[in-house]
Amino acid sequence: MRCPLSLFKGHGRGGATPPGAKRRGAASELFVGQDTEITAFDGRQPPTIEGTCHRLRTFTVKFSDFSVGQIIAAGTHTVEESSIVRFGTDFDPQPFHVDKDAATAGHWHGLIASGFHNCSIAMRLVADHILRGSDSYASPGLEYVKWPAPVRPGDTLTLKVEVLGVRRPRFGEFGIVRWQWSMTNQRSETVLDLIATSLFGLR
Repeated sequence: MRCPLSLFKGHGRGGATPPGAKRRGAASELFVGQDTEITAFDGRQPPTIEGTCHRLRTFTVKFSDFSVGQIIAAGTHTVEESSIVRFGTDFDPQPFHVDKDAATAGHWHGLIASGFHNCSIAMRLVADHILRGSDSYASPGLEYVKWPAPVRPGDTLTLKVEVLGVRRPRFGEFGIVRWQWSMTNQRSETVLDLIATSLFGLR
């Protein structure tokens, strides 16, 4: 299940809603702020998200839907201890990812998720909330990826994606979107920060 894509147009993070803000095009012209009302990209109100989405997005996201300054609310995910151990066992078997006793006695004082597990969580949220059913084709890669704070069992992670650039080549069948993914925990600590480039079909 996926929530409707929520797109915001603002002058950076934390801006206030300007007086008399009006709708423009398919998306609401909203400014990101603590008290900003979230409006779905298709004009409907999304449900309150508590780990799981409850309504299916029914439209296709196209390259033309993106513009510089948009911030996309890409949902939340609560991390379970078992998933940390399972991912670590399969792909990153360091003691602080797979052995609770060793992790508690070590530097981190408890289990933490692999940074690549965090990337996978963010990728799933983007896939469910933006890319699934879209004109997305591929990504040539990342400019950087950072894990500023650890993810621990029980953390609820929230992902926001800011569009930094859009480019339509003179020739070719793909539009280019450059965007920053920022994932925070319930304490508003950033646990994942990356910049990616994605290709979308020009249909």
